[in-house]
Amino acid sequence: MKTIAKYILMAAVVLMATACEKDSILSQYEGGVNFDIKMSSGSRTTSTEGSDVFTPEQMRVRIYREDGALIRRYTKLGDIPSPLYLVAGSYSVVVDAGNLDNVAFKEPATANERKQKLCYAGSSNFTVGKNATANVEVNCPTINSKVTIGFDKKDSESDNLNSLFENRYLTDVQIKVAAISADGVTNFETLSAEADEADAPNLLFTYEDDDTEGGTQSGYFLMPEGVKSLIWAFKATHATDGEINTSGVVSTDVKAGNDYRVNFKYARTPDGTGGITVKIDESVETFDDKYSFKPQPEITGEGFDVTVASAYKDQAVVFYCESIYDLYNLSLNGGSFFVEGNVNNEHNITGLTCEKETDTKVKITLAPEYFVNFPSGAINLSFDMQDKDGDKVSETYPQKVVLMKQGFMELSNPNLWANTADISAVVTKENVNSVGFKIRKKGTNDWSEEFSASNVPAEAGDGFRIFKASTVASWTESENPNGHKIYTPNVAKSIFAGNTYEIQTVIDGVEYGSIREYAAPASAQAIPYATFEDSSLSCFGTSNSSAPYWGSGNNNFTSGLCTHSNKAGMQGEHCALLTSSTTLGMLASGNLFTGQFDFDLSSQKGTVSFGIDYDWQHRPSAMTVKYWRDIKMVTSTKYAEYIKKDDPDQASIYVCIIDWNSQHKVTSGSGGNPTGVWSPENGADASSCGKVIGYGVVYPTGKTTGDSMETLTIPIQYYDKVTKPTGKYKLIISAATSRYGDYMNGADGSTMYLDDFQWVY
Repeated sequence: MKTIAKYILMAAVVLMATACEKDSILSQYEGGVNFDIKMSSGSRTTSTEGSDVFTPEQMRVRIYREDGALIRRYTKLGDIPSPLYLVAGSYSVVVDAGNLDNVAFKEPATANERKQKLCYAGSSNFTVGKNATANVEVNCPTINSKVTIGFDKKDSESDNLNSLFENRYLTDVQIKVAAISADGVTNFETLSAEADEADAPNLLFTYEDDDTEGGTQSGYFLMPEGVKSLIWAFKATHATDGEINTSGVVSTDVKAGNDYRVNFKYARTPDGTGGITVKIDESVETFDDKYSFKPQPEITGEGFDVTVASAYKDQAVVFYCESIYDLYNLSLNGGSFFVEGNVNNEHNITGLTCEKETDTKVKITLAPEYFVNFPSGAINLSFDMQDKDGDKVSETYPQKVVLMKQGFMELSNPNLWANTADISAVVTKENVNSVGFKIRKKGTNDWSEEFSASNVPAEAGDGFRIFKASTVASWTESENPNGHKIYTPNVAKSIFAGNTYEIQTVIDGVEYGSIREYAAPASAQAIPYATFEDSSLSCFGTSNSSAPYWGSGNNNFTSGLCTHSNKAGMQGEHCALLTSSTTLGMLASGNLFTGQFDFDLSSQKGTVSFGIDYDWQHRPSAMTVKYWRDIKMVTSTKYAEYIKKDDPDQASIYVCIIDWNSQHKVTSGSGGNPTGVWSPENGADASSCGKVIGYGVVYPTGKTTGDSMETLTIPIQYYDKVTKPTGKYKLIISAATSRYGDYMNGADGSTMYLDDFQWVY
């Protein structure tokens, strides 16, 4: 009782100490496992029914993580998913079946009864790989030991003691075998007493007088923990010699699965003394019949393993569905083809034929026509199966099979800052010299250069190879107006967020298969407060020295420079208004920027601190903004004549991707030239605060036609094609009604409305 439970628990603990949840093939971090649990039963000395399939009435299946934690427990085979999905890693499975109450029992009348009475135990370590399905076989031999008692009342002609053989003269025969120590056991009564005191299981054979020929009787033990001995005791009455009462040892090293044969004979020696002769044979191993422990319907492939992905080679594919009970309903990818025990392709599945071989087995053939509409890559076949035991219809059992069709498989691992991705293809041809890919943005005409692919080992598969290539971002090199080398991303030949791309597979220099599409993930990144709907923004007041995003200079003196305004075409109810004005000969240019502004009353100078933090995730190719402008003629050139009076003034709008650890400060006002003036067009090192990664700038002039705001697109060029900003400050957006407003150069009365800044990918 308790002891065998300890035995099973100890086996599980030892195993834990030594070893440790759709439909592409599997998810990125998971794998599947199918269990094939096999029992052994029977004896070489007796006839058996051979290989068979059965379901124990009692069973327990436990699955442990590598660290010994129990993560799954099943008491019915039908409750175990097939496959069972687990996070990739190392595991162990411990199985025990049968009634573990530690009671011996006599040989049942039928083999099926014996199967149910025996107890089984086994374990296996296994590994679950990513995107793979493992098949784990668990051999569970019986943990019972068998004793076969031979007591024959008829003479044996082959026995050299024939003349002295006197079993036929014995009556009231009792034979008892117990799993106890031999200490203190001398006869039938002492063995019984010792067995009772030890609460040991015992096996009692009583010879009935009406059995005229005798024979053999067998029994099965579950040995208690720490007990290795089997002791026999014999008691009978001889017709002339009286009572016989003695004991002996069957074995002191009993092993599970062995058949211990004990033959009893009463004989006289030449001197006339009578006694029991005991012959013990423990050389025969028992229980070697194999029983597959699979109670649910199962799909197998003709000539291939359905537990791993296999090549599809443009030819018919044959499956078999088999169960221990009559098959009832079968379907494939939602379409029924076997209904209530009969072939019935009610969904007219093209290319599928089904043949009923027996009540428990059908043959399923998928012709090439079935696979025509499947794209290349992984073909996922989902079988749903039901069987019927008498009047009871089982639950639906699913099983998935993956076939690999030659051609493009998937685009994966997109890096939307580096603008690259991995592309893979399935190749089933045996002799291939080269595999490659070309891409282009949907709606464009020119393909990229071919990306050469290389063969990579498949994690689990048969008859095919996987070729992978990494795309390379496409750039156009040029110089900006200041002579610095810049790079413009080619969105049509690189992987940018939110765009749909076409992919062509090339095998041995020839375009293979249809063009496939891939939609790159859209970006959810927004520019902070880009629609100016929040009236609490500090740029709308006269103090913005602590503005977290948008700031504006000169508001202390000209409150209308950045205010909520109504303008046709704006996004929402508000937008920013920038206006320029002249006070006492001093031009104040309307401006807006990401950063802060401080004004020093004593020096009459203001300082702009450019730059905010920003979590760049995807590389933009441009920025758009809704704007309306009325940029007038230059009226002031106070500190430098970068632009002449009466010439058209220039506004400025720019975006800058930076990698800075401090803000760049520009100070301007009365009393001299400004300090810290900079431009992103002056190269990657335009500021001492860190690197400029990329920028876009426009210098609008004149007046917008009409009264409605229009969308302005500002392309972004890059100095650095690789680096993703990691500094404290990563973004600048700035706008001004006068490009040279820091020098108080510009036009009085210019106006610019701004709204709805957005990234373009």
